[in-house]
Amino acid sequence: MKAYLVAIGCDDYQSETLNDLSGAENDASAVYDVLVDSEYSIYETESSFLLKSPVISDVKGTLEEALFDKECPDIFTLFFAGHGGVVNGTYYLCLNETKTDRMSFTGLSLTEIFRIVSSSEVKHVNLIIDACNTAGLVNDLLSLIKPELMGAKGSFGISILAAAASDEYAGEIAGQGLLTGSLINLISGREKVNSDVEFLDLVNLGRVISTKFIQEGSDQTPSSWGMNLYGPSIFSKNPYHSQDATISTHDFSFIPPASRVGMVLLNYKDDLWGLYDDLDNIEGVRDFLEVIRSAGEAVDNTDDLVTLLKGVGYRFIEKFSPECDFKQLELINAISTVLIPYLSNEKARVACSEFMALFKFYSVRLLDDTLANLQEDKYYLINKDGAGFDVLSNYYYLSIRLSKLVGYFSQLLLVDEGSSEKISAFLDLVRKDYSAHLMVISEEQAPYLHSFFGIYHVLGKGDQVKDFLISYMRDYIGCSGQVAALNLPTENTLKFLIQRYTQNKVDIEYKSNPSSLGASLLLQSNAYGIGEDVDSVLHVLDRHSFHLFIPGDIGQFGEKVIENGFNLVLRCGSDFWTCKDFNDIVKEHFDKYTEVDLSSLSSIEKFSCVASSFVQPDRIPLMV
Repeated sequence: MKAYLVAIGCDDYQSETLNDLSGAENDASAVYDVLVDSEYSIYETESSFLLKSPVISDVKGTLEEALFDKECPDIFTLFFAGHGGVVNGTYYLCLNETKTDRMSFTGLSLTEIFRIVSSSEVKHVNLIIDACNTAGLVNDLLSLIKPELMGAKGSFGISILAAAASDEYAGEIAGQGLLTGSLINLISGREKVNSDVEFLDLVNLGRVISTKFIQEGSDQTPSSWGMNLYGPSIFSKNPYHSQDATISTHDFSFIPPASRVGMVLLNYKDDLWGLYDDLDNIEGVRDFLEVIRSAGEAVDNTDDLVTLLKGVGYRFIEKFSPECDFKQLELINAISTVLIPYLSNEKARVACSEFMALFKFYSVRLLDDTLANLQEDKYYLINKDGAGFDVLSNYYYLSIRLSKLVGYFSQLLLVDEGSSEKISAFLDLVRKDYSAHLMVISEEQAPYLHSFFGIYHVLGKGDQVKDFLISYMRDYIGCSGQVAALNLPTENTLKFLIQRYTQNKVDIEYKSNPSSLGASLLLQSNAYGIGEDVDSVLHVLDRHSFHLFIPGDIGQFGEKVIENGFNLVLRCGSDFWTCKDFNDIVKEHFDKYTEVDLSSLSSIEKFSCVASSFVQPDRIPLMV
């Protein structure tokens, strides 16, 4: 199947009676790009043409070359944007040299175009005109209804899309015709046509566009006609045609299945559909991270990666948007994590900035919701289901949930420091009603608390949360540094709690050793000026081991396994004796083993590293 396109846009006019335009050439270029240069193209590049403000001889010469000098196409599409009008019952396209007082000599009539096309062997013609009064071309259709042109075996079929009624002007917005913009949205996959056929036809597209304009109360009324149609009436490839009749990529993303990225996603459709149907907990978000990371590695370039992450990410976030919890923030952080290796690319940085803006929206919403609920019910965060208190919910998971809240709200400060007043109000309520639950329970808290204290310290707001650090450090000393291991199985959490509260020693299989949470608290104690107070009771942690992973660079911090870096393990009473000793050793190793320049990190890089640690809590964002 051969298909050729001639796209004409005329901005410049020599006639004083025809005003110059500013968007017609843009429209022609945009149509050419989406029909010829896109991944959905069925049109041959070497036989398709883009003409900008041409004279009539240029147009006729191009039509001759396309329809007669080359092998005649099965499908020929002519697009025109510019001035147009009806003179003596004939519709004319106005070109660069057109004069309104001698239109029959200087304008290109549709009747003449029909005659040129009919003398070729083309099988189907698509005609799109984005100009004023285009429905006036109905008079020219009479020239087609002749036995020698229509109805005979081998005669061509024609589909026409006109921008406006015969008494209407064709509007534009942001330098693009309204008709052209709507058409491009449909054939590029930005909007979906309710059809899964392989090819789209112009008449049906016209119906969709016309219906949309009517529903929106537009001042122009596009219309479409089809004549002498037999066999397939093809205009463009359908981005939403799927070879899989069961699950389409559009079921779990905004990505057309016929696109390059859509074809890649088909290999992950079962996993993504399963997650889209059920994403109940943080483990589900981590599974989501693994799937989009694998899919991202399968695409060819960063542009396609961004398309994938946006298409899948926005669809998942939209589905869970009605819920007001961590889920949207966790999804955004998973997407930001995948982008980390590509942040040197401008499109990746722009995409990350867009997701940061979305993070701001959902985190502010969560903050407002949490504040409102706590003000109405001070026990809002406590699980009150069932008879009495749920031990695991209120003595294990509540402390973790509080850490996540302060962690996410501190991450919000990297995007919107203006939210600090609301966050302070939340912290005041925590001090008032939940101070007894500012406890170190699990290694899972490490990235949240490190980010919380680190971000507040960097922003010069450390005094506002110093009492929180003292509470956490006091509890860590009080339990002799015995915190639950990362990813402790649910069935063992109650055993850990009983041993933590009733015994002096927790079984090694339940607790973290070495501890990254303890290492973070020691670093923050030195930064917040309470190191000497901690030193006086540090003997309680004698022989305890502390762990920090120092990343070699930012680029790998989002990877599941970071190959470039250094694992630092220090033992209290052997490798160090004070908080300052610990801090100095960490700094020495950080300077030695990493290429990260903390002073030059952008807000995007800091945000993304925090995001990675929240989704993958086996690492601490030392860069904040």
